[in-house]
Amino acid sequence: MLIPRTVHTPEDLKQLVQDYSEFSEFSFDVETHATRHVRALQKQRVLARSRYGGRVAFCESCGQRLPPRRMKFCSDVCQRAAGKDKPALDPTTNRVWSISLAGPGRSDVIPCGHPDTAQPQLHRSEVMQALQPLFFSDRRKINQNVGFDLLTIAKYYDGKIPPPPYGDVMTLIFIINENLGRYNLASLAEHYLGYTYAEKLGEEAYRVEFERAMNYSLTDAKMAWLLWWKMAPVLEDRPKLSWLFDLEMDVLRVLLHMRQHGAYVDYDGFQQLHPQLLDQLHMLEEEIHEMAGREINLNSTQQLGRWLYDKPPEGLGLPCLWYTETGQRSTSADALKRLIKKHKAPQKILSYKDVSKMLSTYVAGFFPHIDADSRIRPSFNQAVAKTGRLSCSSPNAQNIPARYRENTEAEGDMVRRLFVAPPGKKLIVADYSQIELRVLAHQTKDRMLLYAYREGLDLHTQTASLIYKVPEDKVTTEQRAIAKNSNFNLSFEGGPGRIVEMSGISKDEAQKVYNAWHAAYPGVKKWGSSVKRQCFTDGYVETLYGRKRRLPDIKSSDNKLRSYAERQAVNHPIQGTAADIAKIALIQVHEVLRLFNASLVLQIHDEFVIECEEDKVDEVLPLVREAMEDIRLRGRPVLDVPLEVNIGIGNDWAAAK
Repeated sequence: MLIPRTVHTPEDLKQLVQDYSEFSEFSFDVETHATRHVRALQKQRVLARSRYGGRVAFCESCGQRLPPRRMKFCSDVCQRAAGKDKPALDPTTNRVWSISLAGPGRSDVIPCGHPDTAQPQLHRSEVMQALQPLFFSDRRKINQNVGFDLLTIAKYYDGKIPPPPYGDVMTLIFIINENLGRYNLASLAEHYLGYTYAEKLGEEAYRVEFERAMNYSLTDAKMAWLLWWKMAPVLEDRPKLSWLFDLEMDVLRVLLHMRQHGAYVDYDGFQQLHPQLLDQLHMLEEEIHEMAGREINLNSTQQLGRWLYDKPPEGLGLPCLWYTETGQRSTSADALKRLIKKHKAPQKILSYKDVSKMLSTYVAGFFPHIDADSRIRPSFNQAVAKTGRLSCSSPNAQNIPARYRENTEAEGDMVRRLFVAPPGKKLIVADYSQIELRVLAHQTKDRMLLYAYREGLDLHTQTASLIYKVPEDKVTTEQRAIAKNSNFNLSFEGGPGRIVEMSGISKDEAQKVYNAWHAAYPGVKKWGSSVKRQCFTDGYVETLYGRKRRLPDIKSSDNKLRSYAERQAVNHPIQGTAADIAKIALIQVHEVLRLFNASLVLQIHDEFVIECEEDKVDEVLPLVREAMEDIRLRGRPVLDVPLEVNIGIGNDWAAAK
């Protein structure tokens, strides 16, 4: 039983620190409220009157003049963007009002900024100074999503992050069971401890009465401690799991420094890009309306469907080749791509959708996240992707288009150009070359795949040569492109249909490519069948480093569920192993960069973006390459084929890539 205490006086606080100094580990929870000012896309503009006496209003998101029939926003895009402009609970600007701790047999709450000033509370700076010996010790700091609270308290210690060891309950339970679905503290407490929160207040706790707020704060620290106390012993009995958890905590240490540093962006460029894309969006909208002969809500799938598929004169009479799960005529990107050769309307709609997404997601959506120092600090999440990949949020910097988009006249890398090197520095972009296909070669032991990578050949050219039975120097650009699509698709249980979609060839030709590819690399299908049989027997598959993917649906009588599980069974040992390799590389690269005052700023799966002083780039490059290519397992290179890293340098992300 954890006896709760509330700390009101300096004497109580001093005694708390002495007591917790006897523990080798403790949990803590920091309650905060948001103070961050959110940037709008444009300076706010006031209502005015035109010279004709009419009312003139401006968009609350972008500042442009409102068109007729619009009350607050000039477009649906701006309305969606405005919905993102909410004050975030940001660890660099939030304000602490309570700290709770828990350890063997006790739990304590320290109020230090709750708005009820009639209650006895300590000053925030006094509390932080007193707790410094605990936070900056070799005791394990335990928490649910511990990284957020570590960054929160770091600002009270001149930006110094409390050192490891860490005990993140969320990450621990995620690698024990990746199929729970929800990993917030309330869900985990209910699942593993049988405890149901009376109320989950979140940020609202700051505004409720004092006792209720303190009880809530105390409960979070207690639940984190009890979950750790129950689940951590599992690590002692499972060496692979213990190694993975240590890896994740080392990765967390790097991610904390990445988020604290942030990625520098061109603030003015974001402002200028918004009206450019908005103009392009309006132009596309007008072109589509003119083509239709009437106004259509381009965000309405029903209106689009009627125009595309209904018979003339109401519609274009195009064949519907794709239906949704509910039986509706699909207007998705995949459905529209199949119609491009039949009419120019689908291409225009695809262009509209691409520009709209770039505008709302990557421009208007990113702008509120730009801090006062012109840096974006996304959050990298370790307990989301079941393969072990890092995911990214607030904002998601991993989905920014890397190159020209086939469906739009806008250049796809225009957002990446806005991630720039500060004055006197360069951006280094280092990414693995075909890492998943290299892992595939290792796992399948296919003779021709191993040969290509061991001899340093162009795998896609080799594949085209084997499929079309021509010498490699006679392979055409189109043949290599089809071979490339086949390599990335058929390696992971894809079928001929995906080749049709990706390459635009006929079904008969795609079937021939499919057959020829598997004849060229017979080890792939043989290995895939073996993995699925093993998964059916054991109920799981795992990466080379032991990260498991539990797939109970592999035995399902539902064909759809079973087929999905079979694809995941083949995918996980490849993509999961690649993710493990990338995490090891992340740690090794971070250690190298510390020697040169350089920093990792972004990680996009197998691609690292680094900020480095210009005069140190030449020294850093070979060390980064070595750190990424020399990945080991049990003292030897992890793969039977060499890892290869491509490195570029530039003044912005797109140029370096």
